[in-house]
Amino acid sequence: MKHFNNIPIWENKRRLKLLKEFRGLVVTYFDNSRFSGQRNSRIEEDVAREAREHINQKLNPVHTIVMLADASPVINWRAPAAAGGFTQDIDILLDMFMLTPYHPSHKEIIDHLDRAIGAYEAGEASSWVRTVNPFWWANQLLIWIAHLPFKFLGEIGFDSEKAEKAPLGKLVKGILYLIPIFAAFLTILNLMGWLETFKSFLSKFLPV
Repeated sequence: MKHFNNIPIWENKRRLKLLKEFRGLVVTYFDNSRFSGQRNSRIEEDVAREAREHINQKLNPVHTIVMLADASPVINWRAPAAAGGFTQDIDILLDMFMLTPYHPSHKEIIDHLDRAIGAYEAGEASSWVRTVNPFWWANQLLIWIAHLPFKFLGEIGFDSEKAEKAPLGKLVKGILYLIPIFAAFLTILNLMGWLETFKSFLSKFLPV
């Protein structure tokens, strides 16, 4: 999945819809459940149990699109002094069903979802521009072509992500990205009748 500022309008709308639905489920769950210190867990009404099921089904994709909106739900939390005062990193979205009175409030989950929703709403106009921009689509195609060798490596069992991020991998991606651009440039020159002139120009700088 791509960053929120690099997607077309329909993907922006899809993510917004999913985020708003998920936010509603989170509100429903916590409005219909309460923490029991005796059980050290939440007592859930039927509505909350149903909401929890839907939350778990949507949690992974929602977490991804929240991260891609630069609204990371990972926070550094300090426990009250009475509980030891220790600090820890908590992913309040993935760990929402493990929050206790000593952990962050579920309202912080809503805050992070609202930030992600705000990012996608603010980016809606830009996503429209990208959608109708042929140069953006051309760039997406070039990126896809450059990624193909690494996708193949992943299919046959190699660590494609590691290979793609390695210096040699970046070099290969850059070359594969530029080759179609250069080929298109030469095609345009040929159609305009300037290809031979361009070759003559290059011959002045390149050894024969």
